[in-house]
Amino acid sequence: MDDADEAAFVVTPEARSDGAGATIVGGTALSAAERDRRLRQHVGNPDDPSVSRAPLGSSGPRSGPDYTGTPGQLAIVQGQVYIVGVILVAQLWLITTALFELLSGRIGVLWPMAIASLVGFLVALVVFLWPRRATGG
Repeated sequence: MDDADEAAFVVTPEARSDGAGATIVGGTALSAAERDRRLRQHVGNPDDPSVSRAPLGSSGPRSGPDYTGTPGQLAIVQGQVYIVGVILVAQLWLITTALFELLSGRIGVLWPMAIASLVGFLVALVVFLWPRRATGG
């Protein structure tokens, strides 16, 4: 390789040899073969560690922890979001109607609307804070 290729590979101003044939660039010691491989593959950041495949088990690659949760958990969370959304729309309607009644001078219906809004808030709070079991992985 010529000097132009050497200068293109240097990410930081500091590039030195460790004496055993490996080039140290940006704090990472690279062997000549690894350096050439990275130059051929156009690695964006030579300081990034190499990514390796998952270790093989008896029936193929070993999997990591299972973050998918228990079956049906997604449906439960979607149901909770739907219920809270419906309560939110109902509370928006209640506050709009209550403001209309207040500006119309009919304040007799404000207390029942406030109580209905409080009940909706409490139901939404219970749905949101419903006990969640930890998913095993």
